[in-house]
Amino acid sequence: MVHIKKVKAFIFDYDGTLKNYNEPRITKEIEETLREVHQQDIRIILATGRPHNHCEYLLKEKLIDCLISANGALVKTETQTIFCEETPPQILVDFFEFTRQKQIPATFYAEELFSNGIQNEDIKTGLKEAMALDANDLATFNLKQKEAIFLMCAFIKANHDSQLKENFPELIFSRWHPQIVSVLTKSVTKVTGIEQALNYYDILPAECIAVGDGGNDIEMLQYCGYGIAVGNKNSQLVSVADKVIAKVDRGMFSFIKNSD
Repeated sequence: MVHIKKVKAFIFDYDGTLKNYNEPRITKEIEETLREVHQQDIRIILATGRPHNHCEYLLKEKLIDCLISANGALVKTETQTIFCEETPPQILVDFFEFTRQKQIPATFYAEELFSNGIQNEDIKTGLKEAMALDANDLATFNLKQKEAIFLMCAFIKANHDSQLKENFPELIFSRWHPQIVSVLTKSVTKVTGIEQALNYYDILPAECIAVGDGGNDIEMLQYCGYGIAVGNKNSQLVSVADKVIAKVDRGMFSFIKNSD
């Protein structure tokens, strides 16, 4: 039994947790699972590294209450923006022009996902493995769009990270895939967005259950009152989890009992 007096929110990762990597959306079984959670008067918050529009259908179909996207930089309900951490315009221009000049593939997270138009095996492999996306399907970002960008990623192997750090010493680089490094102006993580969402709903971290499968979920499992790891591929995640399950399904909630 979960040792939380009353569970007020579930916080889920998306890829590998709610959704299989090779599927375009969550399954019908997961839909029913989320509806059952809502019936227990529990909020559902999604925290993902994806751009907002990849998961927006969950808000529109009222399967979740809040969507934290761009790995914590944008937090929205269906009708309201709770938090956003935008990339300053000059940094955006400098990074875009640098990657174009050096022929480094990059992506830009507005509410949808753009690329800088550079194609090689790093971006093709990275997007396919991380998001099951075809790099050729991304629209090319144009600086004239004046669109808010919440996160940038460079597709470059780790032994070339120094090239980015030397040219942008003021930025924070966070590697989460062999071919992908996130580029941030401030240290923004999923927990950054989760804090904003919980403040909005007046929920304490101790009243939450976090569920995830990857390295960028470790901090949120530690932050919440109870952490569930999906699968055992990530030993660090498993080490901080209170429970390990094979997959998210309707049976995973049988050990939860709210009490007033």
